[in-house]
Amino acid sequence: MPFLLLGLAIIALIPAVFIVDGLIEGEVQAKGGSYRRAEDPGRFWAMIGMYAAMIAGLAYMAVDVVLSEPI
Repeated sequence: MPFLLLGLAIIALIPAVFIVDGLIEGEVQAKGGSYRRAEDPGRFWAMIGMYAAMIAGLAYMAVDVVLSEPI
């Protein structure tokens, strides 16, 4: 079970690296503290949405595995 959670954490970190890299490189720059004014806000929010959907799927699978194990 701990290895499953470790694997899920590693998989969840992969998109986070790309999101942070995009923020650092200035591909998505928030001007005036608002992402609506970013150079390409659609791409940024698409990445955030895909990341959130992936995390929700991984959380669902983790809960399903935990609940399906015999006590």
